Amino acid sequence: MRKPTEWWTRTWNPITGCTRVSAGCAHCYAHQMHGRFGGGIHGRADGDTVPFFTLLFHADRLSQPSRWRTPQIVFVGSMTDMFHEQVKAEWVSAVCAAMTEAPQHTYVILTKRPQRLIHDRFTPLRDFYMLHNLYIGVSVEDQATAEARIPTLLRVCYGRTVVSYEPALGPVRLAEWLDRLSGVIAGAETGPSPRPADPEWFRRVAYECAYDAAPVPFFLKQTNARRERTLDERTYDDLPWRIEQ
Repeated sequence: MRKPTEWWTRTWNPITGCTRVSAGCAHCYAHQMHGRFGGGIHGRADGDTVPFFTLLFHADRLSQPSRWRTPQIVFVGSMTDMFHEQVKAEWVSAVCAAMTEAPQHTYVILTKRPQRLIHDRFTPLRDFYMLHNLYIGVSVEDQATAEARIPTLLRVCYGRTVVSYEPALGPVRLAEWLDRLSGVIAGAETGPSPRPADPEWFRRVAYECAYDAAPVPFFLKQTNARRERTLDERTYDDLPWRIEQ
């Protein structure tokens, strides 16, 4: 269930496994969890834990959201990138069907590979447009990744789009895209040997979100590895989705 600093209330992993793609992945918690728990999270083959760089589809997990009667904010694919190159179109179609069967929840998918969304043969994108309760977002860690990923996302996704600026490894300016975003999530890196974030980076994003022509919800998970959430004596908790908890 939800940690105090998280924006989700449930995680759902019908697909697991991933590979690192940028500096933000260097201390990936999913890789760390696989190292600790192995097959319990990702799966086993012939008694041996499957390497995390080999992605797996877990059909037996598709029904999980239907068993959650109380509406949840569901982080889909917290142990993968749902648009990884190894993810098959039929896997994503099955995930979309499962979300359709459990419409009481709000679903959020984050990716570092939005270019997969514009691939002509990646047809499940049409299924996403049918889901009124799905947000698709990109994870960025600095200005370079923001400029590479956000415009690509916005080429194909209109409405219900978010940016996750975590782990924050450098300053970003988001103003030019805010009028097409539903929300922004930000946070410093946590876990072993975290790379520090400058509070000024979060201060700038908070300012941009608040003073754009149409203010954008801003959620600040943590300003440092100690998971402190207060910035200038304020806590930022705005999200584009809300449920009763």
